[in-house]
Amino acid sequence: MLMKMKHAYSRRARKRRAAIFRRLFPNAMNQSILDLGGGDGTHIASVVPGHRNVTIAEIDLKKLAHAESKFGHKGRVLSESPRLPFEDGEFDVVFCSSVIEHVTGPKDTVGNIRSTAAFEAQAAIHQQRFAEEVRRIGRGYFVQTPYKHFPIESHTMAPGPVVLLPRSVQLELWKWWPFYNHVPDFNLLTVRDMRQCFPDAEIHRESALGLTKSIMAVRRI
Repeated sequence: MLMKMKHAYSRRARKRRAAIFRRLFPNAMNQSILDLGGGDGTHIASVVPGHRNVTIAEIDLKKLAHAESKFGHKGRVLSESPRLPFEDGEFDVVFCSSVIEHVTGPKDTVGNIRSTAAFEAQAAIHQQRFAEEVRRIGRGYFVQTPYKHFPIESHTMAPGPVVLLPRSVQLELWKWWPFYNHVPDFNLLTVRDMRQCFPDAEIHRESALGLTKSIMAVRRI
């Protein structure tokens, strides 16, 4: 029951953010779009339905195959290299939803870092580099991430203050938490963090219950 509630909650949030994107990029249907970390293409297909000039960049080959076969999107395979495999200004718009918080280092090691200071320092370096790459390859961009201080942590549905616990405690918690079974790689960002990563961006907020739920760094064309 709780998982169904989580998925319904996520769908509503994505629908709200899609409306924000279309308002900020009213000509998106006529522009080239890169969905960075776009999974199987389902999300961006709901944001710009029927748009064919969409490229999905993703590590998972099966998800790329689905995006290509079902939606006609172009697929590009990503590695964990800091430099993205695209030219400067290759896309009109880079769309990136709930990805940057996971860009914290190699997945085979990041889940074992128990020091809060070490994890946050490494995460900051990788997230800054990722942001620089987004700014390099897109003439415009829309980068969304869950807000660090929302009362519910969106990946785990745990009470929000859990993100303030020492990382060693969090790692133990996620071992038995019923709604999270992934590598604990996420490092949530604040508005200040996003401004540092994207100094040329407008910062927009998505609200829920009268509180900031997610933040979006936006550079319009």
